[in-house]
Amino acid sequence: MKKVISFVICSVLFLMFSMFLTAKAEQYVLACKIKITAVRMFSDEVLRSYMIDRYFIIDTLLEGVYDANNLPLDVQSFTKSQITFSKRAQSFADVVDTQLVYNRYTHEITLNEIYAYSSQFDQRARFVTKGKGSCREIKINRTPLF
Repeated sequence: MKKVISFVICSVLFLMFSMFLTAKAEQYVLACKIKITAVRMFSDEVLRSYMIDRYFIIDTLLEGVYDANNLPLDVQSFTKSQITFSKRAQSFADVVDTQLVYNRYTHEITLNEIYAYSSQFDQRARFVTKGKGSCREIKINRTPLF
């Protein structure tokens, strides 16, 4: 009898917990259009200016942000009004530090990227890109497993 009661209690708790998670979980695709301007670091010479499309996935339950390939980005702050996240990519010749700030009320996004040499003797930035744009939040509707 005790086994049956404990099984029923565990089942009810598991069901309540899974309903709580699916009720609170929200995921969005951020479809962003950003105008980028690349500027040489020391001369302030504008190298290039163009529009790009960037896509991100926001998970409000885990407070995570993922890129279009579903790879996690480093979240620095996650509030109801603003999300700040970054990524550092390094190749043989370059280091790219990217920081993005997304305002959830105004749907504006700000991008700052620094391109630098990856040599240990030369860590100076070669150029920076700055961008501003707007995003649309597209809710991902997922059906719960239970």
